[in-house]
Amino acid sequence: VRELRTGKEREFIFPRTCPVCGSLVERKRGEAQWRCTNKKCYGSVLLNLRHFTSKAALDIVGLGPKVIDALYDAQLIHDQADIFHLKADDIATLPRFGELSAKNIIQAINDKRRVALPRFIYALGIRHVGVETAQTLAQEFGSLTKLRRASQPALINIKDVGPIVGKSIHDYFQFKPNQELVDRLLKEIRIGRMPNPPAGGGRLTGKSVVITGTLVTMGRTEAQEKARAAGANVNDSVSKKTAYVVVGANPGSKADKAKKLGVTILNETEFTELVG
Repeated sequence: VRELRTGKEREFIFPRTCPVCGSLVERKRGEAQWRCTNKKCYGSVLLNLRHFTSKAALDIVGLGPKVIDALYDAQLIHDQADIFHLKADDIATLPRFGELSAKNIIQAINDKRRVALPRFIYALGIRHVGVETAQTLAQEFGSLTKLRRASQPALINIKDVGPIVGKSIHDYFQFKPNQELVDRLLKEIRIGRMPNPPAGGGRLTGKSVVITGTLVTMGRTEAQEKARAAGANVNDSVSKKTAYVVVGANPGSKADKAKKLGVTILNETEFTELVG
């Protein structure tokens, strides 16, 4: 084995202050990441805004990171709720924006005034809450009101949540600025009801499904939602318990692992026919 060390290495001392706002940074026990302690840090605010409009969250077309940054720098938005108060005339005055593109952005925003509960939970950007955990919380509580009122023990006892994630969720909804933000968002967004489980069970009830690669007729998030609607448990990793791996273009190692384990592989057409 080739020795990569030369003897000239220097110890890396991690910065103790945020390079964006100068506040102290901290790393909680058990976590690898260092985080700025300033909840109003410019960098943190932008990350939250970008996350809110991202594809797996509200998926607002036209509001990518560069556009979000431009809107924030122009002081047109300060938090997620401000997005729903944007006006086409304000956007059109910004550099590299025209009247048509501004109107398209407003239309895209208005198209997301009704969202599914799992997407809304994920879009809030609660630490440790990914797409699958958001889905679990939505199924467990059925409404945002019940989730907001949930006690820490109730959250911790949910399967696949546990103490760290449960505390993070509870702390989020107990923090007054977050409560105010959610209240403001609910004045702009209507959250759709969780669909009832298929009568008698769906075609994929109880089966583990993994979706990998780029699909043509739908995004991966939409495909996952279709699989769940058919009763499937959607997972990120392939194992012997996986029933189906849905493969799009450039699937990578998950498809290879499925072949080795003898897991059934479906192309996009086969998957679409299966979920109906």
